[in-house]
Amino acid sequence: MKKNRFVKYTLPIFFFFYLFILSAHAKIFTKVYYVKVDHIDKTAYMFDNNFKKLVDSAYVPNTSMEIFPSGKPYWYLGLKSDVIRKNGDGSIDVVTHDPRYYEMNHHFVMAYGSEKKPATDECGFSRPIAVGSEMTSFSFPAGYAYKMDGGVLTGGSWHWSNPAKVPTSEDIYLRFIATFDDSPKGYKDVNVSWIDMVPCSSTFAVKSGESEYTGPKQVAKEDMRIVMVLPHIHDHAKKFELLHNGKKLRKFKIGYQSVPVEHNVASGGLTPIHTDKDHLPADGMPVWKPGVFGKIIKKGDYLSVKGEFKNPHPRSIDNMLIALIFWEPVKK
Repeated sequence: MKKNRFVKYTLPIFFFFYLFILSAHAKIFTKVYYVKVDHIDKTAYMFDNNFKKLVDSAYVPNTSMEIFPSGKPYWYLGLKSDVIRKNGDGSIDVVTHDPRYYEMNHHFVMAYGSEKKPATDECGFSRPIAVGSEMTSFSFPAGYAYKMDGGVLTGGSWHWSNPAKVPTSEDIYLRFIATFDDSPKGYKDVNVSWIDMVPCSSTFAVKSGESEYTGPKQVAKEDMRIVMVLPHIHDHAKKFELLHNGKKLRKFKIGYQSVPVEHNVASGGLTPIHTDKDHLPADGMPVWKPGVFGKIIKKGDYLSVKGEFKNPHPRSIDNMLIALIFWEPVKK
């Protein structure tokens, strides 16, 4: 009899109390952003999951922005990126596997700004989301996230290309599926700094033939642990290294395929469309995620990038050599 009364009265109370706790607890969710690929390389407007354009950016012309509520943290946990084609009936086709489409995205960068999270990058703004033609997808190491509380996420910079001459009648978008957690706490917040060849500009010229380049020293202003590194480079690279005080910290393997592209020529113009074994495909570079075991960079130490290239073209071509460093402060 006692057992039956427990089952009849007590268990339902516990069950509903458990459901209440679950409903009150924050949860992991995704936000989908579509970015319109402009065939003439002028605009980069951002849309929500229903293809409704977000409000125009107050900071960068010809793009739009997401405004986050203040006082409620959004822990950014990771990103999946792809290229889609929107059809006239509203359906979409994922075309990331096709180089005609992923090569349309030379690069697209989102910048985040908030008074609660001052930028640590020497360029004066934070750029936590960036993707090139390799269409990198990633998640932060366990226990880490990039905190957004208030502020805005806006299109920062972009460069569209169309080497395969995809018809302008086609409606092409980048699709970002960003994962968030709105728990009040539970993660270690990270900062982001870009280490590259030309700080705040990034693009540089790679001369014809074999060459080697090392970027400027970027000095750590505080003790920091490297949590994750997203590398970015373009075609015809033979080596990509992240250096700590001039010594190799990490060598990134570059995966190439034979895909048709055209290069921006440093002196102006484009190379003819061509296929080469050293053209970067989608998913062509790895992400390094040491997490809690990451290298501690002491205040006053410096980071830099190094690359080796073999440019088969008779003229210099534009390239990039960038490491997005996500890091946490290390308290003494």
